[in-house]
Amino acid sequence: VLLAGRLRLDRAIGKAWGVAVFYDAGNAFNSFSDLHLARGAGIGVRRYTIVGPIKLDLARQIDTPKRAYRVHIGVGFQW
Repeated sequence: VLLAGRLRLDRAIGKAWGVAVFYDAGNAFNSFSDLHLARGAGIGVRRYTIVGPIKLDLARQIDTPKRAYRVHIGVGFQW
């Protein structure tokens, strides 16, 4: 079973730039008795272009002993 969810707020700043904050939760498991959701949160910046937004996000794990940061880069629209 795959369970995933995301809350995200994107806000445009002018015509070409934007910011985002987000919270993610989810995981894959074999039965509901094994359910443990991994959680993360982060912030990002957006540069809006003709081919879609260029996104740079910084995310961090929540509720783990060794919290790690991850950088995510994306180009274009997502479905």
